[in-house]
Amino acid sequence: MRKYISFLLTLTAITLIIGCDKSASECDYNVEVSEKDFTDGPYDSSTKVQDLAWDGTCLTVTFSYAGGCEVHSYDFVSDGSIAESLPPIITLGLIHDNTDNCDALITESVTVDILDYPQLGDYGSIIFKFRGNDSAGYLIEF
Repeated sequence: MRKYISFLLTLTAITLIIGCDKSASECDYNVEVSEKDFTDGPYDSSTKVQDLAWDGTCLTVTFSYAGGCEVHSYDFVSDGSIAESLPPIITLGLIHDNTDNCDALITESVTVDILDYPQLGDYGSIIFKFRGNDSAGYLIEF
């Protein structure tokens, strides 16, 4: 009986340790730092970022695109650079290889983990821009 209780306590402790791992991202996506992917894409001209919001853990990206007949997948990339300005600017790429022939305007929101971005912790606020997006960018304060 003692061995059984000891086994259950050990199993419970291991489960709690694994379950409380804070290094695992709560966000849907991570930013991949790749100059090649950032340069080459593929990018879809109909995909436009509509809004960004920061909740302290994840960057929520709301974007729209033409489609509606296929399942879509996305990736978020950067070349790793931070433009020196006040505040600094990070340009991200929203990779979306859209082969969907339907014309419905789809709007989605996904969350992106930006906390592992190189040198991000050096700044109190950053402007995030998206490659191919016409907006002036979104100021995010940390």
